[in-house]
Amino acid sequence: MTGFNRVLTAGPVNTQLTGQYANPVFKSSIPDTAPFWKRSRDDAIAVQRDWEESVPWRKDKMPMSIMLFQTRAPPYNHHPAIHKVCPGTETLSIQSDQEFLEGRRRNVLQYPSIVSFMCALMAELDTTFLSRIRYDGDAYFTRFEWGANANPHAHRLYFSREFSQHMDSLKLNIQNCLQSAKDECLNTGQDLDNPLVQDTIRTRVLDCWDHARKDYIEYMRPFYTNWNAGLLADGKNKTFDFIYERTSAICRLNMASVIDNALTTGDFSTLDTIYVTVVNGTCRHLGHTGINDQPSKTDKCAVVKKKQSTCKETGNKQSTEVITCKRRKPQSMNKVPTIEPDKHNKKIFQLQFECNDKWFNGHDPFEILHVLSNADDKAVVPEFLRKPPVIEVSCCQNKDNRVQDLNLEFFSDTGDSATEYVTKYAFKDAIPTKTSNEVLITAMEKLQDGEPINQGAVQKMYNSHAIAGTTSIFQATHLNQNIPHVLSNVNIKSCSVSGLSLLRTDYDKKDGEDYILPPLIKQFDGRHGTTAVFIECGRVAKTEGRDTMQHVSTSVL
Repeated sequence: MTGFNRVLTAGPVNTQLTGQYANPVFKSSIPDTAPFWKRSRDDAIAVQRDWEESVPWRKDKMPMSIMLFQTRAPPYNHHPAIHKVCPGTETLSIQSDQEFLEGRRRNVLQYPSIVSFMCALMAELDTTFLSRIRYDGDAYFTRFEWGANANPHAHRLYFSREFSQHMDSLKLNIQNCLQSAKDECLNTGQDLDNPLVQDTIRTRVLDCWDHARKDYIEYMRPFYTNWNAGLLADGKNKTFDFIYERTSAICRLNMASVIDNALTTGDFSTLDTIYVTVVNGTCRHLGHTGINDQPSKTDKCAVVKKKQSTCKETGNKQSTEVITCKRRKPQSMNKVPTIEPDKHNKKIFQLQFECNDKWFNGHDPFEILHVLSNADDKAVVPEFLRKPPVIEVSCCQNKDNRVQDLNLEFFSDTGDSATEYVTKYAFKDAIPTKTSNEVLITAMEKLQDGEPINQGAVQKMYNSHAIAGTTSIFQATHLNQNIPHVLSNVNIKSCSVSGLSLLRTDYDKKDGEDYILPPLIKQFDGRHGTTAVFIECGRVAKTEGRDTMQHVSTSVL
């Protein structure tokens, strides 16, 4: 505790990592407010956009894509590592299960700061040490949150340079496959205008894409599973005969001793029992009360949406309620890995490995033995692997005549990408944002006679409504101890937010027309209205926006 308390009270410690990564530390107090989370979202999205493609004149940069989206929720009432720090726990642990449970609950109420600190410490150790080795990770964003039941948990976005390089090589292999097929046709005298030749090339490229997809699946396989080891392949019969008792299953465990014994004796049966016990007690989403295992409106996990349709008989528009589970359950049970669109957002594709339990959360087994409770892991499937590429026929002109050519088009999102979706989810507001109508209704209810309806009145009523919301005691102690709400080792200043100041110094006209990336120009134009900024031959053109751009370029840093 002494060393970590010193980190809590000491100032920033910057240990430089490669590129734009640095080791994180606990920072000063950060308010848990909607503006803070909006700024965090914007920063994280800006970083990821900057990583999407390599910048030619910056040799230290490379494309980087998100690898995993993870959730960790330690059981604060029962986790032995948390309660061993609380005074008097050794005396309590030798009492009966019920007395020990009551004592742990008293610990939570008497020492909420210990619970907050230990949950944050577990998440930081996992993020900065364990997971970086486990996933060969380089960059991460970890956000602390408190659910409706006040349970402290962490959402994490993990990025890996090695993973990104491997995905780039798979994409390049597909492009090279097309080029190689075209070269073979030309060398053997085959005509690219022939539809049969085009079909042969398409089949060859799609086979290469399918191989790349399988390669990705096997690459991700070690990191999480969708298979419930407590059930047989039929998903009904158990492989064990014990019952998970939440209040006593893990509270007396000494995991350091259990792991040490397993490694020294080669007998992992105790660890196996702990794992199967925990996942079948915490990683199964049960309790749906609707028809055919679907949720009903009264279930806590229910998401109710209105779907508009047109009646075929009358032609009148009608509205029906569609009820889905926000936990994506029940899920399909499959014998082979699948990549399918998400039930809630068709633009997101889920990678699910072999599954024998429709209620089971995908997770990393090693993480289960760390948090001793529910862990949720999802891969964010790279864009080019979500759907097969399209090979388009185009015409090109050579010196002799007009011939056809084949071009490769990979699948690309047109709206919110999967990366931005999970980022916005991970960094959502602590207090849900209210619609304009909800704010106005709240203001009208509290409005005094004769008081005008103006912006100040609406803002005042909205603030009072937000403050009245439930706040977890751990949320308060987390803030009181100056524990950060976000852990990240990314330096935002080296990314696209300050990209306007990263102008090329080695620019040559023959390299191309763009002096900085078009997205940065677009970003700048969006900030300052319709004033255009033109960049020619290494200079900012003399427009009315020049001074403003120079100011932005220097002031952001």
